[in-house]
Amino acid sequence: MSEDKPESQKNFQEQNKLPFPLIADSDGKVAAAFRVPTTMGLAKRQSFIIKGGQIVWNSLQAKTAEHAQEVQAALDSLK
Repeated sequence: MSEDKPESQKNFQEQNKLPFPLIADSDGKVAAAFRVPTTMGLAKRQSFIIKGGQIVWNSLQAKTAEHAQEVQAALDSLK
């Protein structure tokens, strides 16, 4: 999810051939609902895994370089 506009999200998805939709939060309501802090108007990078309507895992310090492996490990542990 990003604060980008829906058109930007769609273009990014198509350019990178992502097999899933991206969600735009251009008004910041979702970030606010999850209490994601902002700096200079930009939401801090955080990740959440939601299962059965509950947050079952989160990373409040998501770092791009290692994050994919971190999320995959979390998903594997939930199986």
